[in-house]
Amino acid sequence: MLDKTERQRIVLNLISRESIQSQEELQAKVAELGVKATQATLSRDLRELGVVKKHVPGKGYAYVAVSDGSDSPGEPSVAKGVTSIEFSASFCVIKTRPGYASFVAALIDAGNLREIAGTLAGDDTIMMVVRQGFQNYRVLESLGSVIPGIEEKLLA
Repeated sequence: MLDKTERQRIVLNLISRESIQSQEELQAKVAELGVKATQATLSRDLRELGVVKKHVPGKGYAYVAVSDGSDSPGEPSVAKGVTSIEFSASFCVIKTRPGYASFVAALIDAGNLREIAGTLAGDDTIMMVVRQGFQNYRVLESLGSVIPGIEEKLLA
């Protein structure tokens, strides 16, 4: 039986070579290579590897690994996908590179931060609702605990 590390290496190799557009397609591709994995397992793998869906001209959306070259292959550098953060009253607008917003918002939501009521993500923009009584610097600190380096994206 294949271990998690090897399975994830296969997933990264596949998405770097081919335009894979869905988890079902990924599941079929890994099965062709003799790897048995449920969709839930592959979903977890994609999240752990920092894989996001990104618009590929002429092909729609496909999976890509978010990495900045300084990390090990496949290690996420999610903050690199965030371009700016701006607060306005109890809202926060987070701008990302195209295709990254859903992944970043999912990480924020999964963090269960008490300062944040929730997020709504588009392709390259996240609308985040901040709970009453929390100052921006505190929200930014909490975001940094979930996505290291995101604090540097605050618009002055």
